[in-house]
Amino acid sequence: MRPFEIGICGVGGVATIRFAKLRCHHLRGVVTLKIRSRLLNKLAIWFGVRLFRLLFWTCRKELVGDVPDISAYESTGEKRYLYSIWHDQIVMMLFSSRPLNIAGLVSRHQDGGYVADVMQACGIQPVRGSTRHGGSKAMRELIDAAADVHVTISPD
Repeated sequence: MRPFEIGICGVGGVATIRFAKLRCHHLRGVVTLKIRSRLLNKLAIWFGVRLFRLLFWTCRKELVGDVPDISAYESTGEKRYLYSIWHDQIVMMLFSSRPLNIAGLVSRHQDGGYVADVMQACGIQPVRGSTRHGGSKAMRELIDAAADVHVTISPD
């Protein structure tokens, strides 16, 4: 089993975080360990968010943009923006600083529930929906939310 790796680049170096699915081997096959308690999930997310914030606090960061005053981490006044980020950049976006006034589109799948909980813990308003399940309702919610907050989507 190969772990999933995320490389975090800072000016001073690179840190690699490895994620692997915990497996317990049994005589009849592989049993996957899952946390089914909502309270334990929330506790793990709370701890994980603080751990990642601590890790990213140790890195040097430089926000680079072609257009001034469009950062998700600084006040933009009354202006609202649509941010489009790739899936492999979500961790950097969540933890490199504290995003201000943002809503993000998240899948209605169970994995999307974990992402929505992490987003909420980071101060981002999750809007749940996908192409096949609740997509039009989610788009209406995002359009309504765009009057007050920035909107973030992942096109991939």
